[in-house]
Amino acid sequence: MAEKDQRFGLVMTPDERRALDELARTERISQAAVIRRLVWQAAHQQPAGAPAMKEVQR
Repeated sequence: MAEKDQRFGLVMTPDERRALDELARTERISQAAVIRRLVWQAAHQQPAGAPAMKEVQR
């Protein structure tokens, strides 16, 4: 299990950043908490063992 102090980079467009700011402000939680909630929701929608995204062939 990952440590709670583990960090990862997240690249967002300015529009995505504004949406994240608005969600955090509306829900009165941190941006990190919003990201965690969204990741958990997306994970629960995936069938067990299914890849989150299709690989792009280069």
